[in-house]
Amino acid sequence: MFDLKAGFLGGSTAVLIRKAVEAYQPTLQKNVCCGEEMTVIHNTESFPYIYGNQECIIHVTDIPMWKCQQCGEVEEDVTLMAAVEESTDQVFESLLNSGDKIPEEMHLSFDEMLEKREPEQQVVNG
Repeated sequence: MFDLKAGFLGGSTAVLIRKAVEAYQPTLQKNVCCGEEMTVIHNTESFPYIYGNQECIIHVTDIPMWKCQQCGEVEEDVTLMAAVEESTDQVFESLLNSGDKIPEEMHLSFDEMLEKREPEQQVVNG
């Protein structure tokens, strides 16, 4: 079925996945500890990188997490955090490869990280 839907969009699975992600609306989940509804909040996480005898810290802002409306407990999604860390690894690797001076600190927003897109595939019929 996935291939059929991708075919409808010109054969590009990347376009199909992108459209599905853009249309996704999260639903409120219940807190495991007290059963109350949780709300989405946005937190900042910092990722330190050591190179030579220097350090660069990449701060990622606006990362969505769940917070219990009653007890205040905050839960982060492990899979999401692993993906955020992988993305910051790629940013740091790009900094190293660029040859430019690496800053001691830099800030990225979660939304900016989402906006970085791969070029869409061009489908040639014929």
